Amino acid sequence: MAVGVIGEGRNALGPDTETLIEEDSDGAWRVVPSPNAPNEAGSALKGVTCLSPRDCIAVGYSVSSASIPKTLIEQNFGTGWTIVPSPNSSAFEGIGRLSQVACATPAHCVAVGSYESENGHSQTLIEENTGQGWTVVPSANTSPAEDNLLAGVTCAGPSLCVAVGSHGSDLPLIEQNTGSGWSVMPASGVGALSGAACPSPHFCVATGGHFSFSDQAITEQPLIEEMTEGTWAAVAIPHGGGTLGGVACPTPTYCISVGNLMPFGLSAGSPLIAERTSTGWALAITSDFGNQTQSFGAVACAEANRCIAVGDQLVGPYPGVRITFIAQHTNQGWTIQASPNV
Repeated sequence: MAVGVIGEGRNALGPDTETLIEEDSDGAWRVVPSPNAPNEAGSALKGVTCLSPRDCIAVGYSVSSASIPKTLIEQNFGTGWTIVPSPNSSAFEGIGRLSQVACATPAHCVAVGSYESENGHSQTLIEENTGQGWTVVPSANTSPAEDNLLAGVTCAGPSLCVAVGSHGSDLPLIEQNTGSGWSVMPASGVGALSGAACPSPHFCVATGGHFSFSDQAITEQPLIEEMTEGTWAAVAIPHGGGTLGGVACPTPTYCISVGNLMPFGLSAGSPLIAERTSTGWALAITSDFGNQTQSFGAVACAEANRCIAVGDQLVGPYPGVRITFIAQHTNQGWTIQASPNV
């Protein structure tokens, strides 16, 4: 299952966007019908999880003609995608965006994102569904006077859920819930975190990176944080630039994270892939993808040698058009899969 957005123009942001959902259930990807928020100017999906082949949840947001965002949650029980009620922050104008969703059990799901507070700073937004519908739950922030955003969430089970994002001027934000509410965890390093995975309650991984741009140079630095027995720390990774997005850990001894390396002057670059084995993190070979301008945003694995990465690629003369990009990883390397567009 893959979700995203159909957008007008290059950046697929703002009004006049529609949800995009693709499924592969018989060896080929196909676009399936997905609803859009009624009476809104645009809708977008950012994350998806599946409890079973017949129960999947996707989250994102809709945007009004005045560019006011509201949360959007869709669910498929095997008979097609439908919008389910989702609350928004009651702090300021009832606004909110959701970025990712995860389920600790079939009766406990978590969605994370952010909303804009009255003082103009983004603050964290966490919603949970324990079988009675989605509700906003208290979430922690480093300070109301700086931006706090959540981009990814994962659950190792009922005893541990982890949400990741950024705060302030591009610093990592990690929140953890072990059953008594969400709290901010100490985190080192520089950069925003985009994805998280916990193959066990005792070990988790969060990935992201730092990006800065000036007239003279473009600077990119991947960031990986690991949690071992409750303590988070940044870990070293060989790199030549780039930022990481989603991460998957099908086993406690294997993780894969995907992202992109952005060359100066382009809005999308070449894929960046990092793998963790028993010997630590290393960059993976990306020559299988050719010379097209591509980037990955998310990855999921059924097992260590069976992963799917999704993102987009830029085609055509400048400024180009973004189209879907899906690749499969096995022990034979990466294979680009045909993915439809609309």
